Amino acid sequence: MSSGKAVVDIVGLISGVISIIEAVKTKYDAAGDKESHPKAFRQVAARFPLVIDILRSAEKIKLGLDETT
Repeated sequence: MSSGKAVVDIVGLISGVISIIEAVKTKYDAAGDKESHPKAFRQVAARFPLVIDILRSAEKIKLGLDETT
């Protein structure tokens, strides 16, 4: 596998994970009374924005790399 293809694959994977997390966050936000959810669900949901920001940063860094890097 060429390094260029690897970068494309990694960026695609990161984009896919971002899409999944955003979809889960949207569903969670629409789920009504969050106090009725288990505490662990609320703790994970509170971290969604941070995780999405980290993945978007990684995606930007990967997009900025060329094959020799």
